[in-house]
Amino acid sequence: MAVVALPVMMDLVVYSGVGFHRDLRWLDDDALPKDLTGWTAVLRATPQRGAIAEFELTSATGDLGVGADGVISIDIPAAVTAGFDSSTYVYVLDLIDPDGVVMRFLRGRIVVITDVRSLP
Repeated sequence: MAVVALPVMMDLVVYSGVGFHRDLRWLDDDALPKDLTGWTAVLRATPQRGAIAEFELTSATGDLGVGADGVISIDIPAAVTAGFDSSTYVYVLDLIDPDGVVMRFLRGRIVVITDVRSLP
């Protein structure tokens, strides 16, 4: 998917109690991977726009990855998704360059699906 402007609007579907992983690649105008060496990332989500984030993932905790190959990895552990109710959250994913400049890279909804659960 070629995107002209940031942030990219992308909805994510997450299953409650199951780990989630997604890799995205940022390509520059020449279709070459953007070198993200030294960059950090943070993803914040909440059920309601404008509310304080209910959860946060960062590259410092290893839940988000940024690399020299332009790949941004999102990993939401099963322990985190297990706390999600069947609902929709809004989220943003910000990238911070080595000079501290924040760039909103992604935004959208996290749609949580709760499937059949085990017997007690």
